[in-house]
Amino acid sequence: MNKTTNTTIRSIGISTFVLAVCTCIGFGFVALNFHQINTILVYITGVVLIAMWTQGRAYSMVGSVCAVVLFNYFFAKPYFSLVAEAEYFATFFVMLLVSFLISSLTINIKKKTEEAARSEEIAKQEELRANLLRSISHDLRTPLTGISGNADMLIKHGEELSDSTKLEIYNAINDDSKWLINLVENLLSITRIDDKVSVNAQDGIVQEILDEALIHIDAAAANYHIGKHYTDEPLWAKMDPKLMMQVIINIVNNAIKYTDVGSSIDIYADKKDDEIEIRIADNGRGIADSAKDKIFEKFYSDGKLNGDSRRGLGLGLYLCQLIMQSHNGTIRVEDNNPHGAIFLLTLPASEVTTNTEI
Repeated sequence: MNKTTNTTIRSIGISTFVLAVCTCIGFGFVALNFHQINTILVYITGVVLIAMWTQGRAYSMVGSVCAVVLFNYFFAKPYFSLVAEAEYFATFFVMLLVSFLISSLTINIKKKTEEAARSEEIAKQEELRANLLRSISHDLRTPLTGISGNADMLIKHGEELSDSTKLEIYNAINDDSKWLINLVENLLSITRIDDKVSVNAQDGIVQEILDEALIHIDAAAANYHIGKHYTDEPLWAKMDPKLMMQVIINIVNNAIKYTDVGSSIDIYADKKDDEIEIRIADNGRGIADSAKDKIFEKFYSDGKLNGDSRRGLGLGLYLCQLIMQSHNGTIRVEDNNPHGAIFLLTLPASEVTTNTEI
């Protein structure tokens, strides 16, 4: 069944339901000896609701005619007959005309509201596209320039360079390449989430995801003390392994960027009630209170560069928040006393029997 058919069935159902409710209310008014004008107003209101809740002008027009016919059949003398006394003809005409006019006005207002919403959405998309292009042009140029410059030096002066100098250049190219890959991965992952591609959620052990993510973090992690503090019990959660690893990689890489060499980064995983809780703590400069709510916004940057003068696209933590929301989880940041930051992640725990093969 295609979308058009579903919309048609839905609109017919809504129209039928509204007219049926109006008729029932009309019978209630008769029982209460209310004047017939009240029943007419109820049907007119029903026509307005049909215009608001259905797609297309036809349903409100047909609803107007049906409202007049139903009023004639049930509430105009002789009752339960489509033959009406002459005195009702003017009533039917006015009722039909008012229904047409009000339904047309309602449809026009709804159409203008939808057009305004679409225009606003287009404007937001254009602003997003402009911001993205500006960020990409600035932040992707830096690693590409480094890779290109170092490669050019090897090509032109490779024979003159010592082995130690070559090794330094190779490492620089490798670092810039990994940085570039990380930026592109964030862009691709955001496209995946924003396009509402379904998350490939499956039962998995959180500790295994954490360990796998740590294998893929920045090479500079070798200069930091990364501690793992997991509970002995396997922590099961329904998640997309690749996306969750991206969250861990982004947060740990951020901690590496904004803490001094030799600092500690500690990762905790435990189960609390029906949730899996992951905490990633560092002892760096921390995050200002004014920035705690902003760091998860798209393209947000506090304007401070990390140690090697690199600046990200401002997408990493935004991506983390999208991924956690898509898993029905949460992410927030807290202070790590006496200094530093803690990123707290929660995921709904999965109930896995002991017979499940790992």
